[in-house]
Amino acid sequence: MKRVLFVILFATLTGLFFSSCPKITDDPGSGISDSSDDGDNGNNGDNENNGGNGNEASGTYSEAYWGEWIRIDNGDTWYISGANIQITGSAGVRPVNPVLTRQSPQVVQVRESGGSEYSLIASRTANATLRGKVILMDDASSGAARSLSVGSMPPVYISNPKQPGKEPIRVEPDPVTGDFAAPGLIPLDDLEVRIDSSNSDFVIPVPALPVPPDNDSTYESPVVPIPVVTEGVNLKVGLRPQNTSEDTTRLYANGTSVDFFLEVENVGTEICTAAIYDLEYDSAKLVITDRSGSEVGVLRSVTPKNQGGDTYKKSIPLTVTAKPLSGDLVYEDVKIGIKITSDVLGKTWNDSVSVRYNREKIPFRIVSETPVQGIIKVPGGKTHYFKTTSSSSGYYDHTIDLPWSREDYFVIFAGASAAT
Repeated sequence: MKRVLFVILFATLTGLFFSSCPKITDDPGSGISDSSDDGDNGNNGDNENNGGNGNEASGTYSEAYWGEWIRIDNGDTWYISGANIQITGSAGVRPVNPVLTRQSPQVVQVRESGGSEYSLIASRTANATLRGKVILMDDASSGAARSLSVGSMPPVYISNPKQPGKEPIRVEPDPVTGDFAAPGLIPLDDLEVRIDSSNSDFVIPVPALPVPPDNDSTYESPVVPIPVVTEGVNLKVGLRPQNTSEDTTRLYANGTSVDFFLEVENVGTEICTAAIYDLEYDSAKLVITDRSGSEVGVLRSVTPKNQGGDTYKKSIPLTVTAKPLSGDLVYEDVKIGIKITSDVLGKTWNDSVSVRYNREKIPFRIVSETPVQGIIKVPGGKTHYFKTTSSSSGYYDHTIDLPWSREDYFVIFAGASAAT
């Protein structure tokens, strides 16, 4: 299919769009706008930024800036919260009194004391929604929400540990079903849920939310079960790659296997001494090998997290392989369910986690006459930094594999021109 190339030049930035379908648009993906300032300055009140230590900068930053951004001229990752900026990357140098200006939904201009100016490009900002289902377990042996009178379902408080300055989001679940939705969250950040906002003993971890697609108003994130007890055993399940460097936004339904840990955490008040588990998933979509050994399906003692120690969490090693996606799906959030039963307690927990699999990957190869760098924003995904290096061809190049999409890819070059 013919690809359409959009070129926009702004000062030292060159922005390009790569489209998988021929399309002309006047709106370049909410990228760089003609307006250099919309009046929103990242530093609130009288507190600009008085520096920090190491790779941090302290200050007060409005919620419009919270989340993950990529610095275009060196690839550093900035994570902005209400009170500081965490910086990781090759440079990792804290900015000097930075003042932030939001140029557009995707671009922030940074001006440091002394005159340095550069741009940040959005990678993960607060556009995800947590869809959950509260399940009251105190007297529900089946793990399903019991029948409730109107108004008897407790409110839910959702917080992000990486955003300590933000008040928890308070949501009222449906009084009968327990269903709720909480928008304005940062995808790929782990979350915490409390039923009592003042009680730190009952913290329920919530796995990171997937990145929502850019232009799909019908998208709904997977429903996350929220089991609730006031006393006794309470179990919550999470999933993480065994390889900590694994990019979970770039997993593909192409037969490649990935090793995960399915983690069972006791977020209750009493020890869980006897329980068994079963994995539940669609074998038409996944092949899962449980590598727990001879004790497959058996959980040993799991102590409550609030008692300290390292036995409050059990890790079940899994190898997961996704089969090719059906129909014309570009990606799919595939569910892995786990059913945990305790005959001693007479209770069953039905929990689940989701893994996003992309249909296929495509290589992006950037070739230049001189070294250039920049970012690629994946539709419904993260922002990735690149820098071309010398090659045997005599040119500079860089190749990165990214998820295939029908939507436009947003590409910005720094230190480049149309001639190079």
